This record gives sequence, C-alpha cells and structure tokens, in this order.
Amino acid sequence: MNEMRPGNLSELSIGRWAETIGFLAEHAFPKAHGPVDWASVYALIWWNLILESPLAAELREQEMTRLAAEARQEMNGSYRKDRLVLAQLLHLVKSGDDQDAMKLVDAQLHDVKLDDFYPYLGYFVENEAWDRLLTWLEWLAPEAAHSPPKQMLEYFAYWEQLKEHLEVEPQWKRMVFGMMPNSYAYYSSYLLEREEFQAWVDLNLLLRTNPLATPSVAIKAVEAKRRELLLPWYHHAAEQFIAEKNREAYKRAVRVLRKLKATYKRLKQQQRWEAYMQYLMKRYSRLRAFQEELSKLRKGEDSA
Repeated sequence: MNEMRPGNLSELSIGRWAETIGFLAEHAFPKAHGPVDWASVYALIWWNLILESPLAAELREQEMTRLAAEARQEMNGSYRKDRLVLAQLLHLVKSGDDQDAMKLVDAQLHDVKLDDFYPYLGYFVENEAWDRLLTWLEWLAPEAAHSPPKQMLEYFAYWEQLKEHLEVEPQWKRMVFGMMPNSYAYYSSYLLEREEFQAWVDLNLLLRTNPLATPSVAIKAVEAKRRELLLPWYHHAAEQFIAEKNREAYKRAVRVLRKLKATYKRLKQQQRWEAYMQYLMKRYSRLRAFQEELSKLRKGEDSA
C-alpha cells in the first residue's frame, strides 16, 4: 500500500475503506455461529476506524442503507438478521440517535441480550455521557430484570457509577425494587457492604425470606454490629413455618427458634425468650407434632 499523505486523506482512503467495507459485508454476517467473532471485528473496525474518518458520514449512510436492505430479506428471528440489526444499532448509537436505536431494537431484534449493550454503556461512562447512560439503563430494565445474576450485577454496577454523577437515587431504587426478587442478591450485598443493617432486615421481612437459606456470612455481618435487628426476622420466619402445619416445616421452625434463642441469650434477654416460649406453647397447644419438635428445643436436643 502507498503511504497516505495528510493533505489527500479522503482521496487516498476511499478505495481502502471500500475494500474493507466490502470484506466486512461479505464475511461479518454469517448465518450461524462460527469460530470467528465477526460481530466484534465489524464493531471494532467501524467504530474505531471508519466512523472516525473524514468520510464517516457518507460511508455510514451507505452502510445503513445496505444493512437495512439485507435485514429485510432475512427471516424474523434468524441469527443473521439479529447481527444485521445490531450492526445498525452500532451506527445509530455512534451518531447519537438513541431513540431511533431503541425503536429499531424493539421492532426488529429477536434475541435481546444485555451483553450486546454493555459496550455502549461503557462508552457512555468513558465519555461522561451520563444522561445517555441513564436513558439506556432505564430502557434496558425489562431485559435486566430477567437476566442471569452476573449480568444483573454488571447492569447495576453502571447504575452505581451513574449515581456518583447524577441525582438518580429514586430511579435506581425503582429499578431495584421493580426487579425483586431477582435483584435480591444484588441489593442485599449492597446494603451489607454499606452496613445498612436495618434496611437489610426490612428487605428480608418484606420478601419473607428464610433465615435458614440465607448465607451465614450475611447473618454474621449483622450479628457483629446490630444483633438485635435480627429478632423480628427470626420471629416472623418461625411463625411462617409453623403456619405450614406439617412435620418438616415444624422442624424448620425449631431450627429458626434455636437461632432466636441464641440471639436472646447473647443480648442477655433470656426472660423475653422464656416468655415467647410460653406464648408458643399456649398458642399452638393443639399442634401435637409442633409441640413434639418444640420439646426437643426445650430439652436442648437437635430437631433433625
């Protein structure tokens, strides 16, 4: 290749760009997965090279026309059509046409995956385009709500970066609670890291979570700082199990009560524990199986 001279960049580039664009058009949109990640190759060359050239506007318009025409010829839901739609998305995001990009995805993209959008979210962060990041995070919320835990954590990591630059606490909380219970793991960790223990217990009460299925590291974190906050959660969980009225549930109730007993002891409130035991014996006196399991706790036995 001849060396390009700065003064004739457009003239010297057009042939080279045409060759590159033609090669990508031929190879970057296979009908099925293959050994080469052509979508990434296409994005890398267009985003970082072609769309940064002096010919960007002209070449982009031609490419968008070609992509749209080819997409119309593909069957809805096909792998190749989705790749063509994602290529159009790239051009629209690069040019700042976010609303058109979202409309395109809503209308034509069959298999929506959060992973396809994270490079753009990262681009907004890198360029401090916080309003655009907010727009896309809100738009992606329905997809994030049903995504695997790892992808959801990455989604909310972008929210946390956004919160450092914009006042978006209400929007963030709306997203978190709108995705419950799927967002529980994220929000639980978030609260524990910030030692917002009352909010953590309130969350578990709201969702009626099971202390027996909660990671012990989470419970120990609360015990170390605000042990007394666990009392209402344990009370509530024990009576939830009792209400199921079967032997296995009674055993689980007693396992929770064992935690409750230990907590009262650590707090030096054994009288409250004894009073609660008297209450349970009286209120559920007719539940013979429960009383049998409860007697094991009173005797210091395990309820296996």
